[in-house]
Amino acid sequence: MDYYSRSLKIAEELSDKSEMAHVLLNFGTTYTTLGRYREASAALYRALAISDSIGARSVTDEVYKYLSELYAASTLPLPDTAGGKTLNMEEMRLRALYYFKNYLTLRDTLFSEEKNKQFLYKELNFEFEKKESLTKAEHDKQMAVALEESRRQKLVTWFVAALAIAAAVILVIIFQSLRVTRRQKMIIEKKNKHITDSINYAERIQNAILPQSDFVKTLFDDYFIFFQPKDIVSGDFYWAGRKDDKIIFAVADCTGHGVPGAFMSMIGNSLLNEIVNEKGIAAPDEILDRLRNDIIRALKQTDATESQRDGMDIALFVLDKLKKTLEFSGAHNPLYHFRQNVFTELKGDAQTIGYDKVPYGGFTKSKIEIQKDDTIYLFTDGFADQKGGTEKRKFYYTAFQQLLASVQHETMHRQEEIIRNTFNTWKEGFGQVDDVLVIGIRC
Repeated sequence: MDYYSRSLKIAEELSDKSEMAHVLLNFGTTYTTLGRYREASAALYRALAISDSIGARSVTDEVYKYLSELYAASTLPLPDTAGGKTLNMEEMRLRALYYFKNYLTLRDTLFSEEKNKQFLYKELNFEFEKKESLTKAEHDKQMAVALEESRRQKLVTWFVAALAIAAAVILVIIFQSLRVTRRQKMIIEKKNKHITDSINYAERIQNAILPQSDFVKTLFDDYFIFFQPKDIVSGDFYWAGRKDDKIIFAVADCTGHGVPGAFMSMIGNSLLNEIVNEKGIAAPDEILDRLRNDIIRALKQTDATESQRDGMDIALFVLDKLKKTLEFSGAHNPLYHFRQNVFTELKGDAQTIGYDKVPYGGFTKSKIEIQKDDTIYLFTDGFADQKGGTEKRKFYYTAFQQLLASVQHETMHRQEEIIRNTFNTWKEGFGQVDDVLVIGIRC
């Protein structure tokens, strides 16, 4: 209890509501174990109020569970909520049933392996809920869209992870079965079709977690997104969010492509939602510092683990439209900026998001003023690394910069057409070597 008190004090000083809710939940469960039901009730109701205010449904679910146990276990009357009237024993039994029902209802909506398996066994007959039409003022509408995006992305992240694991297991079975009889090969062909259908469905799910066009249009008036995965699912992804008057936008390239890259993109997307939307961090260098630490912790990366090579390169900017400033930080990947045909490159740091044996010095931040009709570009290395042309070489970044410079007089829609056609023409006769993602924005 002493250490819980110290932890709660630190969380309150940092205004870390998520940690405050967790510590108060621990207070409540410990008080219940000790039979100190009045103190347990007060702690649990404080935890419930905080978790509701920040949308921490996993904590809310646990609070419901322990409130139910508290009212069922107590042999003495308890105050209603955090200090109202005193409940009699009949009211306490009803209150125990009420919170137990709430616990069961919320538990069924959380993201668990059992729920994901049920989705798979029902042959992926999951349908996403359509967004409700919002009738609030424009600012409230934008914030509501951002919150809905964050919640939906968390659900889809767990869903596609379970789907990809199932697909990977079936792939192993298929490759082992290639050595057996012709009849078994026919079975494999049927399974392969089932896997392809499943991964095609996974592609739709992965596309669903990316920022939807309706949301991006609330952030930028004129932009394009050229996204062309090497395989059905992609290790490249982009992310967008809003914090007060600031727009946060990122383009990331995860280790690998296909299903392995898609796993990493799910992790990166989920962590960015937590860092920006839940923790409220809005400085680009702080976001990348936190993202790197969270990736290392999530993958349990150390000198002795193979997973130390897993991670991502990323370019991330924070645009303040009122102050007309842009702050940028990057892990390997840069940002390109054009103003009246004058080209500027904001370089990222030579370190990745993930474990690296090279000493880590923290990410740096660049800042520039933004003017009307400036264009900015974020991208992964797939375009520049693509082999093709008559000389059978890579496209390279110099040629990529020249391509962007040549289309500055065009609309963003036309720029996307030219960039896409250039890439597809360049790689004719060659297989695509990596996922490709290029995003352009006119200020």
